Amino acid sequence: MNNPTYYFITYAANKGTSEHIPMEINHPEWEWNTYEPHPDSITIQKDYKIKITDRHIKEFNADFYGTNTYFVSEKFIEACNELNVKYRKIPIEIKFSNGERPPKNYYVFLPAQNLSLLDTERSIFQEEKDIETGRPMINNLFPPTPVYSWIKKFSPLSTELDLFRCTETMSLACSERFKNKLEQQQASNITFQPIDEKYRYDPWGEITD
Repeated sequence: MNNPTYYFITYAANKGTSEHIPMEINHPEWEWNTYEPHPDSITIQKDYKIKITDRHIKEFNADFYGTNTYFVSEKFIEACNELNVKYRKIPIEIKFSNGERPPKNYYVFLPAQNLSLLDTERSIFQEEKDIETGRPMINNLFPPTPVYSWIKKFSPLSTELDLFRCTETMSLACSERFKNKLEQQQASNITFQPIDEKYRYDPWGEITD
C-alpha cells in the first residue's frame, strides 16, 4: 500500500522577495504562543504593524512568508476556506521603510488543526529521553506526542485534514488537495517539500547515514 502524500510548506525566496526580510513589529511580543494549540481561545486586543527595515527591499508580493510565525495573503486564506481548513487569521499591516505598503493585505496565520502524522510502526526515529528518568520526553504543547531527536524514515498516517501543524516537527503540513489548490491559484513564494523516503527530520544534525 502506498503512503498518502503530504507536504511541508515552506517560504521560497525569488527575484521579487528576499531570503530574509528584516522587520520591526510595533509590540514587543504577540498575544499568543508561537505554536498556539488553541488559537480560537485567545483574545486579541492589539493592532499589529510591521515595518520592513531594509530600505533596499521595495517589493513584497509573497502569498506565504515565515518559519515559526506565518504571514499569509488573501489568496492563501481563500484556499483554506475552499477546503474548510480551520484557522485563526489576525490582520497585520506591513509597510516598507519609506512608508509605502505592499499591494496585498496580510494576516498572521494560526493553524487551528494539529496532528500527530507519524506512523510509528512504519517509521525509523529516535525520541529524546529525560536525563533523570530515562523516559521519552513529551511535547508539552501537544501531548502525548514525544519530542524527537531525529526521524530517518517518516511514514505518514492517513488523514482527511488538508492543512495542519505536524506535531512531530512543529511544521505546517498540507495534503495533495491543498497543494493543488494553491498551485491552481498561482500562489507565490511557496515550496512544497514531500514527506517521502527522501525526507529526514534532523534538527541537531545527528543522523549519520
